[in-house]
Amino acid sequence: MGLAASQARLLTITARLADNELRSQTINNAKMRLSTQSSQASENYVNALNNATMKFTNYALDGESQTQNLTYNALTAYSSYNNQYGLVNSSGQLLVSESEALLYEKSNGNLNSYLQYHGLEYKTTYYDNVGSITNDGYIEPFNHISVEDMKTYFEEYNSYENSQEVEKYQNAYNTYISSTSTLQNVAKTVMTSFLTAGTNPNKIEKTNGAFTMQYASGNLVDMLNELKGAFNNSNNTYAFNNQIISDLGLTEGDPSALTTYNEILNSININADGTYTSSDEGTLTEVADNSAGENTKVYQLDNVKIYVDTTNGTVTSVSLTDGESSELTESKTGVSLAECINSLKVSHKNDDGAVDEVNTYSVKDYYEDSDIPKTISINSSITAPTTPEESKEVANELLNEILNSMLSDFSIGFAEALYSTENPDAEANRTYFQSLGFNLSDKVTGTTQTLGQYYTDYKKAESVYLNTIFSADSIDHVKQDLLNGHASTFKDADGNPIEISYRDLTDVDFVLRYMAAEGLDPSETFLTVIKDFVVDNIIDEYGSPKYAWVDSTDPDNTGNADAKAQWYTNLFNRMKQGYKALENGLASSPEWIEYALESGIVTMEQVDSEYHWQGLDYKACARITEETDDAAVAKAEAEYSRAMNDIEAKDNIYDLELKNIDTEHTSLQTEYDSIKNVISKNIERTFNFYKNA
Repeated sequence: MGLAASQARLLTITARLADNELRSQTINNAKMRLSTQSSQASENYVNALNNATMKFTNYALDGESQTQNLTYNALTAYSSYNNQYGLVNSSGQLLVSESEALLYEKSNGNLNSYLQYHGLEYKTTYYDNVGSITNDGYIEPFNHISVEDMKTYFEEYNSYENSQEVEKYQNAYNTYISSTSTLQNVAKTVMTSFLTAGTNPNKIEKTNGAFTMQYASGNLVDMLNELKGAFNNSNNTYAFNNQIISDLGLTEGDPSALTTYNEILNSININADGTYTSSDEGTLTEVADNSAGENTKVYQLDNVKIYVDTTNGTVTSVSLTDGESSELTESKTGVSLAECINSLKVSHKNDDGAVDEVNTYSVKDYYEDSDIPKTISINSSITAPTTPEESKEVANELLNEILNSMLSDFSIGFAEALYSTENPDAEANRTYFQSLGFNLSDKVTGTTQTLGQYYTDYKKAESVYLNTIFSADSIDHVKQDLLNGHASTFKDADGNPIEISYRDLTDVDFVLRYMAAEGLDPSETFLTVIKDFVVDNIIDEYGSPKYAWVDSTDPDNTGNADAKAQWYTNLFNRMKQGYKALENGLASSPEWIEYALESGIVTMEQVDSEYHWQGLDYKACARITEETDDAAVAKAEAEYSRAMNDIEAKDNIYDLELKNIDTEHTSLQTEYDSIKNVISKNIERTFNFYKNA
């Protein structure tokens, strides 16, 4: 019975040990599941932390900064404050919105049309502000230029400036001016030789580049009077006189006639002290002023003092000698003495000190009504000579002034008198001139041609120049007017005929008024020149038109139309290289653009400072950032903490249960070993018993 009981107990313990092992394994499996749950909770939490959204920061139209989810629409939205970005697909095509693609297609490749669809137009208010231009003295249609015509002229201005017509005119003009100058110089050379020839005791000589004269006495007054006699024939010299002018076919009314210079000579007053003055000008009374500088002369008229710089002949300052009785209302400095006299104004004051506007007068008015001697020194630097040598130097100086002025103006008329085909006396004039000892067949001294050859060159240049200005039907009329020196109906405000010379025809304004008065027509070439001239004058008076972009979608002009025009110009130019419309749904989807950028389906481009599109890594774009969802993270963190607490609690319970099972297992194992030992001993004693029996 004992053995059977032990065996029964052993079986019971064995069963309990097996049960403990099963329970232990079950708990360990449960602990392993807790580990999996812990990993899942951690993963959920990490995913929440890593679940960042792409954000894009740009500016609204008013310049206010804004951060929003990154989408195509946000990335490419226009603002004058934004950088310009674009997305490009793997084919190199720029992705644009469906509406943008439609506008581009409607523009049919025309940038201006495309910009107009965006409300942009490049225009100016200049023409409306200036209005029409009227000049009744000009030929049609330039006597009244409408706003529309003026706009057309400005738009075509560059084409005028670079046109064949203007180039042809300028070439003809330059050739004409050059040939005129050349003819003047060679004619002066011939005339100078004529003036300095002969054996008369009073002849003019040129020594070492200076004109001199052989005088009967060394007194300056006598020498100058002899000089006048040499020119006006009073001393019977043939140096150069009115008889020769008459023989050359010139008339007294001709502006080039020598009588003009005889009048100048006869107006020269030679004073006893050796100074000389001209009666047709005016001067003020020179006064001493200790405050004046070394190179300053002081003149006085009434209570006005005028300070003149003798080194350049300009007025440096003006003052009043009696400030209580008068007031200087206009001061001129840095101008000539004559200009100062013409424009200076002085106002008298009343007894109460107030300016009497009624008595405001100009110095010129006072001067003309006064009895002040109306003489002014021709050359204030000349002082009275004390020796015959000084007298001769003064005489030469005056002679040079007269000759240079006379020869320059008279030279063309001199050549015309000898060679003009319109002058019936030209041949006789040449014969007479040569009878005086001058061979016109000789080359002009120091040149390669005769005077006649230079005149021929001049006439060719003149003909070409006139034909660039006037129509063929008007040329004969113009030549006749030039021959007469004036036109029939072209007159000044007083009704006097206006003198016409070839030099006047280099002035476009003069030509236009002349054409209108005489009913002449311009050449086709000159029409372009006139338009170029008109635009130049308008620019001089009003400045160049200022064009600017105007945005019709922004009537209050609160934005930047120039920046907007540049933005869409950049976009237009990029679309010309290839584009693809992006569906509106994708254009507004944050998920799509994030996926497209991260997967490399699209790449970014940016417009640089020179308006070129350049590739850009989206990760390097400072405007694109990543932002986590704080609420989602907080929720994931709470769930993670709750799961971990639950897992930890269960794990503790499982650990306690495993400990109890282990304790019980140890106890059962001990009991199992004891019972097994008892059974073994009982069996051994039984065998021994039977063996001994």
